[in-house]
Amino acid sequence: MAATLEFFDRSGDQVCVPVSAIEHLGFREWATSDEFPENLGAAWVDGEVILDMSPQELEGHSKVQVALTVALGRIVDDEDLGEMHDEQTLLSHEGAGLNCEPDLLFVSWSSFESGRVARRAMTARPDRYKELVGTPDLVVEVVSDSSVRKDKMALRAAYARAGIPVGSPSTG
Repeated sequence: MAATLEFFDRSGDQVCVPVSAIEHLGFREWATSDEFPENLGAAWVDGEVILDMSPQELEGHSKVQVALTVALGRIVDDEDLGEMHDEQTLLSHEGAGLNCEPDLLFVSWSSFESGRVARRAMTARPDRYKELVGTPDLVVEVVSDSSVRKDKMALRAAYARAGIPVGSPSTG
C-alpha cells in the first residue's frame, strides 16, 4: 500500500492523499484514479497541494455556478462552439505547474482540433476521460470565503502562466 497523508474534513470523514501526489505526475495519477474522493476540491499549483474540504454553500457558490453553467452552456450548445465542463473535470498544464478542477471551463472545437487541448484517458479506465490537458478557452472560478487564496492568487497566476486569458478579479 502506498504511503498516504491523512486529513479529516469538517464532518470527520478521512481524506487520504498519497505522498506521490506532492509531485505533478503523482497528483495527476491520483486525481484521475478511482481512489480520488468524489467531493474533494483539490488542486496542485506550482508544487503545492491545496485541499478544499469546505462544503459548497447553497446560497452562494452553487447558485452562481449553476446559473453560469446554464447560461454559457446554452450559448455553446446553440452555436455548436465546443464543450463545457464542470468541476469534476481535471485541468492539467505541466508548463504552468497546474492540476485543478475549475468550477467551469470551455474548450472550443478549434482548440481540440489544433491540439491546444487534448482529452486524457483515466489510468485505470482507458475508455473513460476525466482530464483535459492544455489551455482551454475559458476557465471560471466562483470565489467563496474558503477559496480566496487559492482562486484569486494561486490559480489566477497559474492560469496566466498557462496562457488562459485572465480578467480582473471581482470581489465577493
